[in-house]
Amino acid sequence: MSNPFYEISSYTRNELKTINRMTELGFYLVLFYGNNPFHLPEAHQLGKTVRYPGHDFAITTQNGEIIGYLDYTNAGNGQYRYSSVEGKKLPKVIEDYRPPKEVEVVLDQATHVATIKTGDTTITFSGVNVFDRLDRILDEINGELYRLNTGYWAWRIEMIPDPEAASKPFSNGVPVVSNGQIRLAVTGYAYEDGTRTIHYLGVVGYKTSIESLRATLLQAKPFILEDAGHPEGLYPLPKYEQVWQAMAEYSSHHSVFIAHQALPGKWTPEDNTISLLVFRGTEGAENPGAEIKRQFISRLNEALEIPIVPEWADALWDAAKLTRFVRKMTVGGDCLAGILVNLNADWNHLVETLLEEGKIVVA
Repeated sequence: MSNPFYEISSYTRNELKTINRMTELGFYLVLFYGNNPFHLPEAHQLGKTVRYPGHDFAITTQNGEIIGYLDYTNAGNGQYRYSSVEGKKLPKVIEDYRPPKEVEVVLDQATHVATIKTGDTTITFSGVNVFDRLDRILDEINGELYRLNTGYWAWRIEMIPDPEAASKPFSNGVPVVSNGQIRLAVTGYAYEDGTRTIHYLGVVGYKTSIESLRATLLQAKPFILEDAGHPEGLYPLPKYEQVWQAMAEYSSHHSVFIAHQALPGKWTPEDNTISLLVFRGTEGAENPGAEIKRQFISRLNEALEIPIVPEWADALWDAAKLTRFVRKMTVGGDCLAGILVNLNADWNHLVETLLEEGKIVVA
């Protein structure tokens, strides 16, 4: 079975070949309109364009002096050939332009490293967002190649699968979250089934896209979480804490939003629920069930007026599940387990009942 890959269309690649051929023949190409994947000089960078007899356009300075002309190349895609007025220098943006050279990218899913090898040159990008689609990853890598002025353009990306992917989050495909304006890859989530409220959400993407999602949460607007092809409409809670982490050598960021109900010390009397969450890489990840019970007693003591003794954990937990005072949340990714605790439930009565039945004792 071949590795997953993505290739840019032959139409776009042929466009680069045309640019190279025209450049070799001594023509200077300028983009007048349309997409610009190869970062040709653009007409607006040269000056003002005006219709001119004998040419398609003339390029003028601010004072109206003509410095050059643009003529359509018939190559399509809004490309025009630039010629200078006799005695006038080439604009620097044209003089400095060199068409990029084609390269291929190999992405290691396990290490999150993208590698480009061409001749004696090796370029690597670490911390690549392997959760995203390959076409988007390739587009972002090309953006970085241009920003770093490497002179390369990647037309193909191939992913070397992680042999241990099945034991990692989202082995069957990475969820995405969208608000109608942006889409972000999801690293983890926890939400309540009944109200569809989100208690934890981790995302990876451009900082501007994450800011858009943050605005959606602050404005209490619904959004969509799509996991394994199934879209779920979710709703924000009133308050979140947000943490950012820049991804080294890459323009993406990892950010998490966690509701105040899920954070010890952040719960307020206005909240009628608290949530207990267990994450990969944390101290309780090896035994999520035991970690949930530990949090259960600690968080109840924070939220209830009656004291809860740690020795009551097993009996109180079992009774709370039977009475649905606690309910499982839907979780995924780096969130291993999630429990919603109903603070409006009659915990006093439950404790009294367990005392009467002898299932818990006061020392």
